[in-house]
Order: sequence, then C-alpha cells, then structure tokens
Amino acid sequence: TLKEENDKRAGASKMEAAQKELIKTVLALPHDTMFSIVFYSGGPFAWKNELVVANAQNKIDAVTIIGKQGPSTSTNIYDSLEMAMKMVPQKNPKKPAKEVGGTSSFSEQLGGADTIFLLTDGIPNEGKIAEPNLILAEIKKINATRHIIINTIGVGGAGAIDESFLKSLASENGGTFVNVK
Repeated sequence: TLKEENDKRAGASKMEAAQKELIKTVLALPHDTMFSIVFYSGGPFAWKNELVVANAQNKIDAVTIIGKQGPSTSTNIYDSLEMAMKMVPQKNPKKPAKEVGGTSSFSEQLGGADTIFLLTDGIPNEGKIAEPNLILAEIKKINATRHIIINTIGVGGAGAIDESFLKSLASENGGTFVNVK
C-alpha cells in the first residue's frame, strides 16, 4: 500500500523528510476532506488550482506529484500562503452554494480553506515578502476576515528552519507548530 511504501521511505535529507511527512498527512485525510497542495520554491504552484475531495484517486495523484518534487534553495512562504488562502472547492453542480450571511466566517461563506498546514524545510528567502516579521504582519491582515487556522510543521534541526517565525505564524493564526527532526 501507499502507506507501507511511505513508511519505508528514507528520511535522510530535509526534502525526503518533508515528502514523507506530507505523504503521511495526505494519506491520513478523511475521505470527505477537501484539499490541495501548494508547492513552493522560486514561485508557488498548486497541484490543483482548487480544493478537491480526498478520495482514493486524488490521494494517489497527490502522492505521485509529492514524490516528484526535488530540493530547492528557495523558500517562498508568503506567496504560497497567499495562494492557499485564495483556494476554493472544486465546483459541484449537485451541491447548492452556501448562503452568504449569518454568523459563519468569511472562509465558510466562500467555501474556501479553513485550515492550512505549512510544511517547510527552510527559512523564507524568496517571494513578494521574504522577511519573517513582514510575512506575519501581512498574513495577519489577510486572515483578519478569513480566520483560517495555520499550522506549521518544520522539517529539520536547529538552524535549518526559523522556529521562532513558524511558532509565531501558527500561534497568531490559531494553529500549532511541530518540528519534525
């Protein structure tokens, strides 16, 4: 199975460790979860440009593309978060649109992501905003109306990630930080 293959995957490099964690996360998604993946290095790109259901085929497709990613010296955190915060679900003509109004959050009204998991093996050094404190300030502005939970997962030992930045990003956005060494 994909899970067994992933359990055997080496985690020697930061990239391999990040891939292993991401694959583990995708495989654990409940079947009714909507998800996508934004990869980032020089510039972010989405595996799917919209959120899709976590069915078996989408999980297989996601795991395949995760395995094809290679290491990069660029870590473009801001642009990738911005892209993820704009994602909405795949259109489903059988499902009525949610009514706007009431007490639901902006993200629920748009049907967009309610949670982001940022998995990084580095320190922000690329993109529209690369300074950690400026990223925190801008994401706070954007998320003031979205209320998206942002969890951060650092892959690497001391000095490999900006742990203080990732902890702040998570705590300021209702999430948690985990360092997977």
